[in-house]
Amino acid sequence: MVAQLVKGLKPKKLKIKQVRLNILNVLRAEGKAVKKELDKTITTWKGAKPTLEIAIGLTGKDAIVLIGPGGNKEGAQKWGWLDEGTDAHIIRAKNAPNLVFQTKFTPKTKVKSFSSSAGSLAPPWRSVKQVQHPGIKPRQWSLEIVKRRKKRFTKSILKAARV
Repeated sequence: MVAQLVKGLKPKKLKIKQVRLNILNVLRAEGKAVKKELDKTITTWKGAKPTLEIAIGLTGKDAIVLIGPGGNKEGAQKWGWLDEGTDAHIIRAKNAPNLVFQTKFTPKTKVKSFSSSAGSLAPPWRSVKQVQHPGIKPRQWSLEIVKRRKKRFTKSILKAARV
């Protein structure tokens, strides 16, 4: 003979509005946290700077936080070049007979790092009609922020859904 113990379970009624509100609050908080991290990358930029904009969404199956460059078009383009990198390319003089530039360059940002330093330019100077630019190493900020925040984000969403 097998002993059986049975207890009927009656789940509580799901508070859909409260769960939705909790999740939206988590999405807003996550957007602010990610923006704060990514803002560090542009603190020392000169000239055109993007503004990092947050968009959140809650659909049937997905909770979404998007943070990306906006505002100044040129600044947003610079962000894309740095985040994703560029291929090697030729730069030609357009408005003058020659390009004139300093050859020792230290970038302000580093790969997979959200900090931003002063960077530097230093002599010797060079004057040429065109130059083969080696391209920009991708900084991979978008990939790195996802990697760093994914566990915390998932945990927060699951906690928000428990009401």
